[in-house]
Amino acid sequence: MRMFIILKYCFPIIILALFLSTPALVQAGCGCDKPPPPPAAVIPNVAFRGMTLSIFHDSFKPGQAWNVTFHSKDRDSFPQRLRVEQKRDLGDSTGKTLTARLTVSLPYELSVGPTSITVSRDAETFTTPENAFTVIGDPVVVAPFEEKFLVRNYRTPVSDDGVLYVSLAGLDTVCRPMKFHTFMKNSPLRFTYDDIVVLNSQGFLIESLEDTSKNHVQFTSYKGKPESDHFHYWRHSFVQYCKDHQPGGPKEIDPFDHNWHKDGTRHVDYGALIFVIAAHYDDQSFPPPGKAVFDLRVETHPEKGDPPPAKGGSGANFTETALSPP
Repeated sequence: MRMFIILKYCFPIIILALFLSTPALVQAGCGCDKPPPPPAAVIPNVAFRGMTLSIFHDSFKPGQAWNVTFHSKDRDSFPQRLRVEQKRDLGDSTGKTLTARLTVSLPYELSVGPTSITVSRDAETFTTPENAFTVIGDPVVVAPFEEKFLVRNYRTPVSDDGVLYVSLAGLDTVCRPMKFHTFMKNSPLRFTYDDIVVLNSQGFLIESLEDTSKNHVQFTSYKGKPESDHFHYWRHSFVQYCKDHQPGGPKEIDPFDHNWHKDGTRHVDYGALIFVIAAHYDDQSFPPPGKAVFDLRVETHPEKGDPPPAKGGSGANFTETALSPP
């Protein structure tokens, strides 16, 4: 049930049935073999500021100029004038299908939460409603080293059903196996298997964290404590992936279209991941909809071998590094 709630906020219902009926597609794995994002007015439909988005509409013709404005709850972005491009459709792995779209970087002046998008030219105007797109908090940027962070006042939107988001970036530099350990210091949220899915910055469904994920995902319950449950995530080796995608490698990225490789195959990017979490409190109630603010702790531990077991206990003692709030 909780997995259904998460996916409901990530994909149109008609596509959801496809994912739920083909579980093998959404399990853990590496490389560029993930299911692409389904057709939508904007892809991806959750994004942090600075991420690249594609906006689609039947009115688009290559070369047309359109004005794009984002409207978050308490502020609007400055209008951007963009030209329609014809690019390969990620839904067609052969790369033969071309679709017209506007490509835009999500403005930094927006606040987190549901956001509508107005696109206009001359006498034509259309709006993507706020229930189709959400601005999430800025990512925690990691590196291929042993590090410990404390992100004070991390901000994330919360849906009516308790769905919230935590994102990581900088993973394009992480090739060795790495263990991540994270929790919300001052927010007693609960989550476990079937409560989290992982998306990438292109909208690909990277993984659904289910019982079958126990070989690389573990949770430590902190029920009754003022902090959230602890989440332990082991990311397997990306050494071969990194070698393949470096300049001159067999999967070098096309400099003119970063969604594809130079050899014409589809690219799945792992530089940033978005963890979509369906959370609840000890009494099974959902966090209030709107915006959650908490102190987020994140640890990164580079590994060489298999994932170690998660450690329980009343909490970890470690040196904190305070980051600027998103």
